[in-house]
Amino acid sequence: MSSDALSLPQVMLPKLHLPRLRTSIVEREALLACLDTTTERKLTLISAPAGYGKTTIASAWAASRNARQEHPVVAWMALDEGDNDPVRFWRYFILACQVIYPGVGQAALDLLQSSHQTQPDRLPGIMLTTLLNDLHGHSKVGTLILEDYHLIETPQLHNDLTSILDLPNSGLRLVLLTRSDPPFPLARLRASDELFELRVPDLRFTLEETSLFLERTLAHSLPLEVIQKLAERTEGWPVGVQLASLALRGHERTPEQFLSTFTGSHRHILEYLVQETLRKQSESLQTFLLQTSLLDRLTAPLCDAVSGRGDSAGVLDDLERANLFLQPLDDEQVWYRYHALFVEAMRHEAHKRLGDAEVYSCLSRASAWYEGENRLPEAIEVAMQAQDFPRMAALIARLVEPMGNYLEHQTLWRWFKVLPIETLHTQPGLGFLYATALLFTQDRHAPATRIRIETPLSIAEHHWHAEGNLARLAQIQSFRALVALWQEDYAESFRLARESLLHLPAHEVQWRGMSLLNVSMEELWLGRLDAAWNACTEARQLLASCEAISPMLAAIAAQAQINLLRGNLHQANMFYLQILQEVEKESAEEYWLDDKGEALLGLAHLSYEWNLLDQAEHEARKALTLGEQRKKEGLQVRALLLLACVTRQEEYMHAASALLARVRRPHLRRELLLEQAIIALTCDDQSTAQRWSTSRANDERALSYILDEREALTQARLLLAQKQTSEALSLLNTSLHHAREQGHTQRELEALILLALAHTMGTHQQEVAQRLLIQALEKAQPENYQRLFLDQGEPMRILLSATIRDVQQREHNYDRAMHPHIVAYARVLIQAFPEPETTPTNAALLSPQELRVLRLLAAGRSRPDIASELVVSINTVKTQVRSIYSKLNVSSRKDAYDAAQRLGLL
Repeated sequence: MSSDALSLPQVMLPKLHLPRLRTSIVEREALLACLDTTTERKLTLISAPAGYGKTTIASAWAASRNARQEHPVVAWMALDEGDNDPVRFWRYFILACQVIYPGVGQAALDLLQSSHQTQPDRLPGIMLTTLLNDLHGHSKVGTLILEDYHLIETPQLHNDLTSILDLPNSGLRLVLLTRSDPPFPLARLRASDELFELRVPDLRFTLEETSLFLERTLAHSLPLEVIQKLAERTEGWPVGVQLASLALRGHERTPEQFLSTFTGSHRHILEYLVQETLRKQSESLQTFLLQTSLLDRLTAPLCDAVSGRGDSAGVLDDLERANLFLQPLDDEQVWYRYHALFVEAMRHEAHKRLGDAEVYSCLSRASAWYEGENRLPEAIEVAMQAQDFPRMAALIARLVEPMGNYLEHQTLWRWFKVLPIETLHTQPGLGFLYATALLFTQDRHAPATRIRIETPLSIAEHHWHAEGNLARLAQIQSFRALVALWQEDYAESFRLARESLLHLPAHEVQWRGMSLLNVSMEELWLGRLDAAWNACTEARQLLASCEAISPMLAAIAAQAQINLLRGNLHQANMFYLQILQEVEKESAEEYWLDDKGEALLGLAHLSYEWNLLDQAEHEARKALTLGEQRKKEGLQVRALLLLACVTRQEEYMHAASALLARVRRPHLRRELLLEQAIIALTCDDQSTAQRWSTSRANDERALSYILDEREALTQARLLLAQKQTSEALSLLNTSLHHAREQGHTQRELEALILLALAHTMGTHQQEVAQRLLIQALEKAQPENYQRLFLDQGEPMRILLSATIRDVQQREHNYDRAMHPHIVAYARVLIQAFPEPETTPTNAALLSPQELRVLRLLAAGRSRPDIASELVVSINTVKTQVRSIYSKLNVSSRKDAYDAAQRLGLL
């Protein structure tokens, strides 16, 4: 691995060392031969309870494989509970991979050196994507062994490792040593012959192996019947055989007497044998074993500090040579660990014999040693075991505050959630750290999260207020603005963001950028596009300067939205492409799926507006896929609605409706219901739009002026469809005035087009309609708007044709003639309308939805069943059945079936 990687902070190198191979007492050639075949499969599972020799056989095989090669082909990663933090996990994972593939994933490791990331929970994804890209180019077969994988409980890590397994052209193979099966797609891997498994039956000692082990470890041979009984009692459990051999020393001449007490479950056997093993050691050594069993890893100076001795190096060497469950972790024999089962039983014994006070005292001494070695994470972990919470608090502050942003938020939260809340008063900065760790590890949209954040944040705020520390208080305000934003408390979020900017120092570019982004959003919602643009542009510059990629992408998306409202479609398109380029540049396209998905959906809407339907469908499908992967309901619903509009397939609308029913966030739900109504009107589905209009009557005025305006235009469009022209005209004239006043070109265009259509419905209003249409064409032509006209259907085609004809014939009736390029643009639009059907087929008698209902009726389905399958109300089904009967001129289900058969509708 690279020297740069080795310089990463807080790396415990023994985690990456192959356990040192001791001279094997029992050669297990058959198992080693089995493991040789694992290089042909993506995943090997060595799954069994503790004590079955998983680590022993895997390390022996790894050493054998590496010995046969010029460069290592097998790497090792020893896992512990702290590796549930994704940042820590991927750091060690990449370092382990670099043993086999030098330099792989180095760009991701370099990102960990930066403390400027606004959302550290995104960093694991960046690392994963970089690693996936790098591994994709490595066909050399290499194996990474993950020891104690059962300690990993973070679902995202399981999912991400599945992505490693799914790489089509990677030579990396994974071997998991685990006490329980991981939540991987094991059935799929078995079916594709990509999984090799070793389990308890494979790992048990045979009678021959049990006999050989006892023969080589005892001074006297045992009778065959004794060996058989011992094999039966241990059930081939390797650690049980090993413990029995230690306990038998001194009982070799009376083994039958020993075996009479050697009964019970594995747990009873373990406790009995550990006590037997301890009893045979000197008092001094027993105390040493009990004290040092409290440590996850041992090294001589640490053991000296814990035990108060000065000869721990010699004691560890003696224990290792005596095969007393001590395993070296490196070739230099600097670091060791006890066998997991042995240490479990020893710790239980330590609490009984030493007492809790001495146990905690030992752990406190270990924490002090780690602190002196500047290994602060380990010092915190041991202080946590000692329940020394004041010490924990001081160490966390010492570790995190100088860094400004500790990226391992899962680890930070694991520490904080055991700290009594009163300890935060001793270190005021911890309250703020506590709040950030909580926000980045819990559901940031849940109201309960905001409530839990407030207590630690108030503690920090109280201390900094007493100090008069305005800069840190402003940081809290900026943070609270972020929390409120994710809680959809937009008014509070905007207020806090503006207040924070009054006192945030110029060097706090990240927090200033975040607050400016909120201010930009407020200005946008109020319809003040120039102010929104200025704040957004400044925010983007600040966030880019500190490499806060995620909020910077949000700033670019806001720039795209502002340009859409200004009617600058090509500029908006450019900003959406910039988002995709930034994501690609950061090698994170597989993780920043939210940003990428929203940008793709924005591009899809633009492609649709330009009538590039195939391209729009392709981009919308990609956005939908990303929304599904990230479980983003809003992105999924909007993508499904656009696909319904592009393809005119009702299945997409039904899927969007079903998903929308699960959305609980009020503002998001309101936006999505509006989108659904807009698409419904485009697809001539007035009933869905009417339901939206009826429900909207109970809503308060939206906080967003932009949302209010869109709702008003949609309401006017529905009124026009329902021939309520005067009410529509009133709404549209107001919307046109507001749009022009605010410089919202897109809204102005929509209002002009709808006003033109409204005037065609009145008598002697044709000239007014044409004048309004010409204004719309002149504004729309530079950006090549198309669907804005085409989606109005046949009335718009007729109006366009009549306007061109009348303008060319009677130009003097107008204030000014249409420019030739506007005429050419209008002719392009006319040609883009679908040809009207002149000779409808029998199938055209019924709408597509009515045909579905008819076929379900013919299949004998009840009306409630039909309503359930089509995701509509029973009343809607009744209305559609009446329409079918009327069109077919029948009065019963049977007559309808007969008529449909005659007409070829079934």
